[in-house]
Amino acid sequence: MVVPYADAAYYRHRPSIAVPPPGSRGGAIALDGRFAFHPRLAPLLPLYRAGQLAVVQMDTPAGSTQSHLEAQEAVDALLGRVQRAAGAALGDVTIVESGHWDDHADQGGTDGRFASRLDALATTLSGMIAERGDRWRDTVIVTMTEFGRSLAENDRGGTDHAPGSVMLIMGGEVDGGRIYANTITSHAAVLSEFTPWPC
Repeated sequence: MVVPYADAAYYRHRPSIAVPPPGSRGGAIALDGRFAFHPRLAPLLPLYRAGQLAVVQMDTPAGSTQSHLEAQEAVDALLGRVQRAAGAALGDVTIVESGHWDDHADQGGTDGRFASRLDALATTLSGMIAERGDRWRDTVIVTMTEFGRSLAENDRGGTDHAPGSVMLIMGGEVDGGRIYANTITSHAAVLSEFTPWPC
């Protein structure tokens, strides 16, 4: 989703599935001097440039576990706290799940299975944003996952579970147009920014 194109290790460890750097054919879309969007996230670029989308780099709530059950329990517990905290004081909290991301082979780079999922994600998010209309200033949309992905590709042309991941934070009042890399310690810390007390 978010390509660390300035880091040579990214291209060294993902020789067949790395997204080319900005300026290359089919290359990523530069966000700053270090990171770029996968080209399939182009529909979200205007939101980033308007300062209404932030990218947060961090470890996933699953921590070191490799168990899907434990990881999902950690996410569910966190989202339950958000619903109780935000719903009681701020209004509606809606959780939407998107499946079929957990593959470990033939993921592709600019094109392929993962790129197709990003198409669907960008289209869905753009539609949700358009539907909010005048309520966009009072809306926050957060994407998160229970597992991140390994830096190194595996021998099947994919990646495996690892803690590192990103969140996309979107909203009319979000302090966006920025990449928060290694500055925020947890998903709960991010979500607490939008609730009346810590999650």
